[in-house]
Amino acid sequence: MPSNNRYFIGMDGGGTKTELVIGDETGNVMLSKTGASTNLKSRKETQVRNTVHQLLKGSINPIPEHIFVAAAGGDRREDKHRWKSWMRDIVGADSPVTVENDAIAALAGTTFSKQGTVLIAGTGSIIYSFQPGADPLRTGGWGYLLGDEGSGYDIGRRGLQAVMQAYDGRQEKTILRDRLLKRFGLKSPEEMITFIYEHEYPRQVIASTANDVIAAVSEGDTVAESIVGTAIEELLQLIEAHRKKAQTATPVVLAGGVFQSRYFTELFRNKSDTRFHPKVEFLQTEMPPAVGAYCCALLEAGISVTDTMITTMKESYKQVQSKTEKLGAE
Repeated sequence: MPSNNRYFIGMDGGGTKTELVIGDETGNVMLSKTGASTNLKSRKETQVRNTVHQLLKGSINPIPEHIFVAAAGGDRREDKHRWKSWMRDIVGADSPVTVENDAIAALAGTTFSKQGTVLIAGTGSIIYSFQPGADPLRTGGWGYLLGDEGSGYDIGRRGLQAVMQAYDGRQEKTILRDRLLKRFGLKSPEEMITFIYEHEYPRQVIASTANDVIAAVSEGDTVAESIVGTAIEELLQLIEAHRKKAQTATPVVLAGGVFQSRYFTELFRNKSDTRFHPKVEFLQTEMPPAVGAYCCALLEAGISVTDTMITTMKESYKQVQSKTEKLGAE
């Protein structure tokens, strides 16, 4: 890193992967590194800590001006403490460290601010609002055991259940069987048991099948259509419950892997337009959450993010992607 510039670190710790972005005070992104999931509710603490340390090593010369971590569960006191402790192991006590829920990074990657509402349907699901001078407002986000309805994991799990039920003769046949067997390189639904239950990251594997379920809808599969319809209904319920609690109506940023499907997003928007009056205004994400976390690091340091800086962020981030360091799972 150039020693004559102040620089900042943003880290997005999601359920599927973790990305670290380093940039300076002008919005110039200089480095992007990716590693395994750092979700403490689905990976062991030692694994998460090791991933964090690997991402940080070689990224702290000179000492960063501010580090902003957007982590799954980052709004919980115990998780904040753990994240800060791991950061201090590498950077010492000289750099301020802020730890917040990963929703803020998904929001800032589009609004380039810490203000607004974001609906995430990725590995998990949550809707979050941030307003100046007020506590964040959340609905959902209770994890794959207690919630995450409408998420990639939820859609994938229902798709896999449908395959097994059809194999038993308890459910009508579905093209998901052939799609998912091909994805995993398996020959029989029975082989899925060992493959998934003994996989190091079963939650991620299950969530990865959501796109297959969505694609099957466009091919006329009625089983997949029912699953996706249920997921959309669950996400709309999150919005409905959240609107009742929120005092102001703002555009909703749609973030997460599920909304990367244009087909799903179009179905979702159509259902929303029919359900809500006045209609909900939606915004598609512009930049990855890690860039949003970097943007938050700048804001925490008192640096105003200008239009010129936003343009610089977008252009420089694209340039560093070819140099991204890939870190394997521990």
